[in-house]
Amino acid sequence: MKNIIFLLILVFAYKVFAEFDTGLRGDLAKIMSGYNNGIAGGKVADFTLLVTPEEEKHFNDTRCFDENECYTDRKFYKFIVKKYPDIGKIKFPMTKELREYEKEDLDKYRYDFYNNLYLAKRITLANGQSLFDFMTKCSKSLVATDFASYDPDSNIQVIQFFPVLRIADTGEPIEMDIIFDRLGDEVKARSPWFSTHIMQDSDFLKQHGLRCYKK
Repeated sequence: MKNIIFLLILVFAYKVFAEFDTGLRGDLAKIMSGYNNGIAGGKVADFTLLVTPEEEKHFNDTRCFDENECYTDRKFYKFIVKKYPDIGKIKFPMTKELREYEKEDLDKYRYDFYNNLYLAKRITLANGQSLFDFMTKCSKSLVATDFASYDPDSNIQVIQFFPVLRIADTGEPIEMDIIFDRLGDEVKARSPWFSTHIMQDSDFLKQHGLRCYKK
């Protein structure tokens, strides 16, 4: 009899936990997708971001490392911080793992991070704010994986940011993702969710049940 009662208690506990866990996963899915407020995933956002002459030189010289002959990562970085001095004031978010990288690989990682901030300066969100301001004023911080990578074989540049925001109702931190694929002047969001909504819906934070981390 005791064994039967114990078994019934276990079954009941499992059902309660399963319902609780499903609720958590359901709420998280609504926040991540924006469906919490009736926003369903549809066509991904696309927009134009013109390739500047400096970018074109940098793309063309991707595989050239001669400082005298080519428009190297270092030269492009110097152009970026001259044009946008506030980018130069941002410290690269070093991690324990990155400290183990070879200098050449670490430099590439660092330059890609600053290239991403250069692009973010020029991307305007649906609320009129630049992606740069959103990341520096709304997210908890910038991270090393916020970088832009260019593949000279496909000519595709991946632009990615991982803002840490807060769930509006609870204040709990949550990491979102913003990922774009750029081919020439044309940019397309990787998903129909947050990456798309920030470009199409001026109230995108509220629609996802989020608020800035720093407020």
